[in-house]
Amino acid sequence: MSSHVRWHRIAGKVMRPWPALVAVLLLVSLLGTACAASGPDETHGMPMAAAQDLPELVQKAAPRTVLAYRLASKQETLLRRIPCYCGCVAIGHRDNYDCYVSGVEPDGRLRYDIHAFGCVICANITHDALRLKQEGKSPGDIRAYIDLTYAESGPGTQTVMP
Repeated sequence: MSSHVRWHRIAGKVMRPWPALVAVLLLVSLLGTACAASGPDETHGMPMAAAQDLPELVQKAAPRTVLAYRLASKQETLLRRIPCYCGCVAIGHRDNYDCYVSGVEPDGRLRYDIHAFGCVICANITHDALRLKQEGKSPGDIRAYIDLTYAESGPGTQTVMP
């Protein structure tokens, strides 16, 4: 074994390099966890569908996408007023809600569209719309924000504001 181990002074104590490195990594890890836990509430304080009610493929998606599906399924009234700018108008979508839900089964269960599974624009629009709703913005203000923010992304769906 080599006797050339470098020793370091940390807070007045002499320490071997590996324990010092472990201590620093542990501290950084704890700080990162604390910051992540104090981030914004992406559920927007709104009702959501149960994850197990989503198609299996969607359940395996990125957490933000799963959350968008869970939230969107309970926000038809708002999302029917919100366009999607990912180009899904070409596949017959009329609004942001259509990116998630394609219909209702005879027993009342939702029939999910898997389009938003692979589309970050759909999920971003949904999260923005619901965040603004949580902040108390009107449907018109939410629509204006979505139009301004996403119109350059691609052709929009043809929603109608009541």
